[in-house]
Amino acid sequence: MPDWIRGHVNAYEFFGGVTEILVSDNLKTGVNSHAKFDPVLNPVYRDMAEHYGTVVMPARVRKPKDKPKVEATVKALSTWVIAALRNQQFFTLEELNQAVWSKLRDFNQRPFTKKYKECRNREEGFSTEEKFALHPLPAAPFEMAAWKTATVTPDYHIQVDRMFYSVPFQYIGSQVDVRLTNSLIEVFFKDSRIASHARLYGRSEQFSTNQEHMPEAHKLYVSHTAESSRTWAATVGPHISALVEDLLNHNPERQALHTILSLQKLAKKIWRNATRVRLRRGAAGRPSAYHSHY
Repeated sequence: MPDWIRGHVNAYEFFGGVTEILVSDNLKTGVNSHAKFDPVLNPVYRDMAEHYGTVVMPARVRKPKDKPKVEATVKALSTWVIAALRNQQFFTLEELNQAVWSKLRDFNQRPFTKKYKECRNREEGFSTEEKFALHPLPAAPFEMAAWKTATVTPDYHIQVDRMFYSVPFQYIGSQVDVRLTNSLIEVFFKDSRIASHARLYGRSEQFSTNQEHMPEAHKLYVSHTAESSRTWAATVGPHISALVEDLLNHNPERQALHTILSLQKLAKKIWRNATRVRLRRGAAGRPSAYHSHY
């Protein structure tokens, strides 16, 4: 499958465009089943066709006349290239590829044996009569993807190839579909994409976590650093700033941050209580606490 898809991608790059219709062989790598009027393509092959905006119409079984010109050209090209290089020795793949490219160029520029008024060889015929009909290439070439299923764990992550990727915490316990390419991980729930990550490589059990996927309490914990603690203390007042600075300077950072987090929670609790007192005073018709030194 990777070689089959890569062959298509390289061909489109070589021609500089995409054909409106693609007639392929009826091979299992590309076609799962071939009914008379409704062939069922391999999912990866179908994704590739959708990426390039082309329609795949596989040749019928044992019907070489569905693409006779292709069969004839393949035979001629095989003779022109393989027969010409059969007695040469190559010690690297790059050397072989250079020789094949040279023979291919000669084949495309070889004059037609019959007289054509419009063009003299295959290269000229393609440039003048066919290239204008190609659709433009997409912005990025197709990247083959594999599909897997995974279950979202209680820590709102899924495990894929021994790596961990986050999804929105609302999907904890759900089974999701995962689309994998060489560079990207996409997570789908009931055909809707809910997360995407750059694919991780190297040491196993790495984590890719998007803070937007976390519950609010977890977001506070992750964003809680020494610098954020100093910023918060400065908004409260000089005495709290001095206390926070003393905690950070005379305690291990993790312990100090834990104490400061408790202090922030206490401040929120005091603020909520003060707000309720103000509301009660306002309802009783008493002077509002906003105008006092509460």
